[in-house]
Amino acid sequence: MGLDFPVKWVREGKADLLVPAITEIRRSSIPFYNPVTSLNRDISLAVVMGMGKPRVADAMTGIGSRAIRYAIEGAYVEANDLSPSSLSLLLESARKNGVLNRIGVQSTDARAFLSAESAPNNRFDFVDLDPFGSPAPFLDSALAAVKAGGLLAFTATDLATLCGHYPKALLEKYGCFGFRSEFCHEMAIRILIGYIYRRARLQNIFIEPMLSFYADHYVRIFVKVAMNRVVDPDLASGFVFYFPRNKKRTWGNDPKALIDKNQEGKLGGPLWIGRIASSSFIEKIRYTVNLRQDALQNYFRVNKLLGLLQGELDYPPFFYVVPTLLAGGNPPMSELIKILNDGGIRASLTHFDGQGIRFDPGDEEPSIFLARSLNPSHMM
Repeated sequence: MGLDFPVKWVREGKADLLVPAITEIRRSSIPFYNPVTSLNRDISLAVVMGMGKPRVADAMTGIGSRAIRYAIEGAYVEANDLSPSSLSLLLESARKNGVLNRIGVQSTDARAFLSAESAPNNRFDFVDLDPFGSPAPFLDSALAAVKAGGLLAFTATDLATLCGHYPKALLEKYGCFGFRSEFCHEMAIRILIGYIYRRARLQNIFIEPMLSFYADHYVRIFVKVAMNRVVDPDLASGFVFYFPRNKKRTWGNDPKALIDKNQEGKLGGPLWIGRIASSSFIEKIRYTVNLRQDALQNYFRVNKLLGLLQGELDYPPFFYVVPTLLAGGNPPMSELIKILNDGGIRASLTHFDGQGIRFDPGDEEPSIFLARSLNPSHMM
């Protein structure tokens, strides 16, 4: 193969993958395999399996972990990467797994690759973007390469920016004001969906969020591309006003009205204030996951994550972190939810944070509402 670094075979799901046998990569020319993100690939695979045998674009394929696994399940994949070494590993893995006939290989800039496939009769059923850092530079060309009714999935790892640690970079990259908060990873997803919604409208395209989640060090978003409006425009783009002192949040479409009404606090947006996933879509993916456990590397974690996602959809945006609301001890999270539900208070866990909770305090301060709703005997 002519590679100047050692390699080894690893097993992920049903795929045998040839990867660099190096734990610490210091040279950018050496391809990279990250086993931690196999959860990301598992969920993406479940989505693709639920589509039958789609035509897939893996625009930044790297060593081909996604492309190989998609092809094993019957998809036809156009895999693209600028690194010859990465593509050499991909082709060797494709031979090993017997899927060379279902993978096409290109080596060019991801934007050029996607733009070349944007003719109406040549677009993809599923476009996968997995960049290092921000997906923003690639989203315009990715949107143009998805057929109507198809799916675009993208990952973002620039969470420091999306979580408000670098407000100037957030404004420059995503045209959004942000702030630090305990619900910053949900903010990250809502900022990204809001951003891609605005980019899609410039192409007379509409998007609908089908699945969004945070895990490990990244967020992952799946949107359906449509030619007609599919979401309430009042939920598509808005702003949030946050009060760090008492943890209250309020949101709406008019930033001036929010500022006029709330003189002290932090303004974030524009961002998505509607649902970040579809319950019926998640149900379909859960069915596929349970039917095809053998294809997944992390079946139990995937199933748990999808269950949490589905359970938290029917609540207002911006979850709460329990220790920031309650002074002193609090019961285990599952017990806390049961106490609230038994008392007639709708509440749910969230996948974003192990100590996170969703409920609607109305106009009351969240800490006062929660403390009043819980039986004091359980707070010892």
